[in-house]
Order: sequence, then structure tokens, then C-alpha cells
Amino acid sequence: MRSNEELQALADDFTFPVNLTSTGDVVTDDGVVLGTWRERDDDGLYLYEFFPEGATEPAIASVWKGHLALEVRDLHEAGGL
Repeated sequence: MRSNEELQALADDFTFPVNLTSTGDVVTDDGVVLGTWRERDDDGLYLYEFFPEGATEPAIASVWKGHLALEVRDLHEAGGL
């Protein structure tokens, strides 16, 4: 994962309100790190999981990567992160 400073420097490159980076970070379009994400193979069912900052268990899981980002965005906009 990148440092917060590195991610904030890249904020101009973020296209979406919530971005899932190739390094596993989940970052808003203004450079705020919300947590991390990962892909997990659960007996042939691939799941994308979101972990808020400091969490050891996923808060959100989805079979679609784009849907995971939308769910994280909704949670963030509702003040849950």
C-alpha cells in the first residue's frame, strides 16, 4: 500500500468518487484513504471485500468490483466511514 501522502498526490488522477487502486487502497477522488480492498476466492466464487481503516473483518463484500466501489461510496456519503 502507498502512504497517505503518495495517494493524496495522485488525487488528480482518480476518476470516480471512490477508487480501488492496484495497491489495494480504497481512496476518494480527493485523496482520502477509506480503507483497503482485496479479491478472495471462496471455493470458486470470487468476492471483492472492503476493509475500513483499521478493520480486520470486511465491512462489505460483492461479486462485482464496481458494485463494491458503489457500496463503499454509499457508506462513505452516509457518514459511515
